[in-house]
Amino acid sequence: MKNIVVINSSLKGKASSTLNITNAFLEGYRLVVDDAKIEYFHLTELNIQTCMDCEGCNTNTSRGCHFVDDMSYLLERYQAADLIIHNFSLNHNGLPSLLQTFIERMRPLRTFVIEDEMDGHVSVKSFYNRPADSKFVIISTCRSTNIEESYKAVNVRVDQNFNGKATKLFFPSTLYPYVNETISGIDFFKAIQWAGQDFAKDGEISKPVYEILYRFCPNTKQNIVIPADCANTYFQLDLNYEKLRLIGLGKLSPLKETYDASRLKLQNQILEIKFTDINESYQLILKSDELEIIPKGNEIPHGELKMCYQVFGELVMGKMDVFSAVKLGVLTYHGDIKILNALNNGLLYKPNKKSEDMSLLLSNGVNKDWVNHPLNHPIIAYIPWLLCLVIMGFNITLGLCIGLMASILTVLFKRLGDTTLLDKFNVLIFLITSGIVYMLSKIEMRPVNDIVIILSLVSSIFYGSSLFTKIPITAYIGYRDYYAALSSIEIYVKKHQVITFVLTTMLMVIPLVEMTVSFLHVNYSEIYIIASVVFTLLIIKWISVNYGKWMYSRVSKNRGHKLEDKTEHVKI
Repeated sequence: MKNIVVINSSLKGKASSTLNITNAFLEGYRLVVDDAKIEYFHLTELNIQTCMDCEGCNTNTSRGCHFVDDMSYLLERYQAADLIIHNFSLNHNGLPSLLQTFIERMRPLRTFVIEDEMDGHVSVKSFYNRPADSKFVIISTCRSTNIEESYKAVNVRVDQNFNGKATKLFFPSTLYPYVNETISGIDFFKAIQWAGQDFAKDGEISKPVYEILYRFCPNTKQNIVIPADCANTYFQLDLNYEKLRLIGLGKLSPLKETYDASRLKLQNQILEIKFTDINESYQLILKSDELEIIPKGNEIPHGELKMCYQVFGELVMGKMDVFSAVKLGVLTYHGDIKILNALNNGLLYKPNKKSEDMSLLLSNGVNKDWVNHPLNHPIIAYIPWLLCLVIMGFNITLGLCIGLMASILTVLFKRLGDTTLLDKFNVLIFLITSGIVYMLSKIEMRPVNDIVIILSLVSSIFYGSSLFTKIPITAYIGYRDYYAALSSIEIYVKKHQVITFVLTTMLMVIPLVEMTVSFLHVNYSEIYIIASVVFTLLIIKWISVNYGKWMYSRVSKNRGHKLEDKTEHVKI
């Protein structure tokens, strides 16, 4: 049985397009050696420290490295392998950093022998201690068709490290369709399989197969040679410099993978992005099933973004949100605000920063993932109240006890650091209300109404006190609206200060409504209480939906922006 070790040094890890070539090579190899054992080592997933050049591997008796990491096991497998395949993509005409680190950490495998003796001096030669019959295959791709020039430095390095015995397969990247994949009816990957079969039989690739393979990588003096019909898709001619320049499809194409059409109800909208620093513009067709990117489109867009490319990169990587970019004046937008709203909430990329910022706010800087934990879902905060009010219709004491127990269990089951002020207030509210009810148990009370009044008064005191803290109480249950609106943490907190004030006012008004109705001897007082609650909830909903738009409009006007809601034909 043959042991094969694949060292994948591509910075893309398992997503490496070069790995497709390596896999095709191994498919052909296993057609001949069907029991070959293949081990993949993706260096992006391994913990390999950088060599410190301490020479410990040459001087200590164990001949090992003082680092204790994944390299120790990797070297064991490397020495035991019959075939070693190095897979990587060219990085600035040189080896990628992961492979460079790997080669430097191979020093414990070096052996020194006396090559010659002369006049009391010796000539010492070093080589890597590997099985005499082990084979090496180097598979690499680059973004150039000038293979000879691009791999000049790599060829020297490979010959030095593998004693000039490695089989080298260097090609233009197959990631782009402008690289020929079929020549004279022969599929590129089929030819790679033939190379694998040859290597399994004879330990080398036959000349006819080599000739076929290198028909797929014409060695040109130009950096990139492409069919003319591909130029408009992947490149554009800059008339100012009369040079071919790689443009935004390479920058924007990852958005096709993260595009989420469900974030925008309107379909087939056109968003134009203009990068002011590199003088490039693209139109994005926001379809129901896919994202289409057109360089320098001529259609009238429904929305237009202007920013420098660095700001765009920070948005995509989650280092900045749209509202902050507008506030800083580094992004401008004209058009339908619904598109910008969808963009801010994950239309083209995942708004990681919004989630992280909100988690740090609500957990007092303790937990970056607070909002994603199931026990922190807003519905959990409602459960004690729902249980209490439902069961109170049958038994007042039992309802209060169930509410108290549910609020205590919520605190106990939450992770350390996830417990919020709202959770603690709920426990205190039910505990104090239960105590008041117990003390007034000898006074005749209408079963539900009087208890609701007590709950309202106690709740208004605690919830109102949160207005004097860093985070108003409703912020803990309203954070999901934050992802559906143009907002920032600062605006979110201010909005919920208003909402908490309205909620506290409602809780104080309920007893007044009850006393007024009782004084006037009006029947069905519950209807007036319910009407007050519903009216307050509608006000809270309106504030939640429109506060962010109002603040965004203020910021935009200060920056000289013009936002127009094309659906309702009004200016926001």
